Amino acid sequence: MAWALLLAASRNIVSGDRYMRGGHYKLWGPNLLLGEDASPGGDERRKVLGVIGFGRIGQAVARRAQGFDMDVLAYDPYARDQIEADEQAQWADFEALLESSDFITIHTLLSEETRHLIDAAAFEKMKRSAYIVNAARGPIIDEAALVEALNSGQIAGAGLDVYEREPEMVAGLAACGNAVLLPHLGSASRGTRDKMATMAADNVLAMLRDEKAPNCVNPEVYETAAYAGRRVT
Repeated sequence: MAWALLLAASRNIVSGDRYMRGGHYKLWGPNLLLGEDASPGGDERRKVLGVIGFGRIGQAVARRAQGFDMDVLAYDPYARDQIEADEQAQWADFEALLESSDFITIHTLLSEETRHLIDAAAFEKMKRSAYIVNAARGPIIDEAALVEALNSGQIAGAGLDVYEREPEMVAGLAACGNAVLLPHLGSASRGTRDKMATMAADNVLAMLRDEKAPNCVNPEVYETAAYAGRRVT
């Protein structure tokens, strides 16, 4: 989904679809809906993908960037050793990543530390030609600051699958033609949703058998209750 948003935003896929459906396409032109390539062409320099958060998903996104011949910068203060050992990414501190990246994709968790990590000051450090994608958690981006950055041309575009006060959007975001906006579709494939339902059922069945749920998010509570000889509910 992160890559779908990145490509859709940077190559005007949604705008092009609306353009066709609206009957506006009368003649091809060299400047029609110009966007930005992820892969370099000819003598162009390699484009830079900045990955914020280098967990399982961030690493998967970085791997896919190799197919676009991109250079990958990664920032994750809790995974610096892992990033420096990774052959597909290069460590960068936060400000350097913002300043150097042509595309930025967010894959960090939401915490007090990351809430509004991308704010007005962060947008000011980004290239005016940069695109930002968020398929992680909405409040990581200050949406009001994003609207200002999109409208002022501070950045070129954005692709969002999550929102600060989901399902609401901040005022003005829906009117930004340089943003691709999705209704939290990150896991919306038949295979993934089927697996989610099966996992939920497996956990319920395990608990009904007085067994530890295979995907227990608070195992310490289970262990304490089981040790005390109490049924876990």
